[in-house]
Amino acid sequence: MKKKVCTGCNKEKSLTEYYKDKSAKNGLRANCKECRKAYNKKYYQENKEYVKACRKKYYQENLEKEKAYKKKWREENKEKERARSKKWREENSEYDKAYKKKYREENQEQIKARHKKWREENPERQRAINRLSSSKRRARKLNTQVEAITDELLKEHWIKKGIDPHRCFYCEDRPYEHLEHCIPLSRGGTHTKDNLVPACASCNLSKGTKTPDEWEG
Repeated sequence: MKKKVCTGCNKEKSLTEYYKDKSAKNGLRANCKECRKAYNKKYYQENKEYVKACRKKYYQENLEKEKAYKKKWREENKEKERARSKKWREENSEYDKAYKKKYREENQEQIKARHKKWREENPERQRAINRLSSSKRRARKLNTQVEAITDELLKEHWIKKGIDPHRCFYCEDRPYEHLEHCIPLSRGGTHTKDNLVPACASCNLSKGTKTPDEWEG
C-alpha cells in the first residue's frame, strides 16, 4: 500500500488518509485528514465572525444553487438524516423542547402563515392528516390500541399489501375519502396499519359499525 508523509504531523500514512487536491502533483493534499480537520477547527474558532459572514454572503449569492444542492442531498440521505436527527433529539431533548417552544412563541404569525400556505398547496395531504387525527382521537376515547402512523407510512403499508391508496378498498371504484377501520373501534378494533384501509364515503357510511363479513354478507 502506497504511503506519504504528512506535512502537518510528519507521520507516514496511507493515501486514503488524505483529501483529494486536483492542483497537487499527486492529486492529494500535503497534510492528512486529521491535521486538516484540526486546522479548520482552529481557524474557525479564531475567525468565527469572518467565516460566518463569508458563508452568509456565498449563500445569498448562490441561493438557488444551494437550495437545489440541499434538496438533492436530503433526498439521497433521508434515512441517514432521520437517524441523525433522532439521535440528536434524544441526546438533547430538554434543549430541543425549550428551543422549539421559544421559536413558536417568537414566530407565531410566520408559523401560521407557513401552515396556511402548506394546507392550500397540499389539500389532499391535509385531508389525509385530518382523517388520521380524527380516527386517532376516537380510538383514544375508546381506550383502544393506537399506533403511531403518518400518512406516508400508511400509504407505503397499503402499497406493500397490494391496496390502492387512492381508491376505495371495498368497491375499488370510487376515490379514497374516509379512513376506514375494518373492525370498527366500537367493536374492539384498533387504530393500527393492519386495521386501516382507504374507503369512499358511500361504503364507509353504509358499513357503519359492522365488520366486513357482516356488511358484505
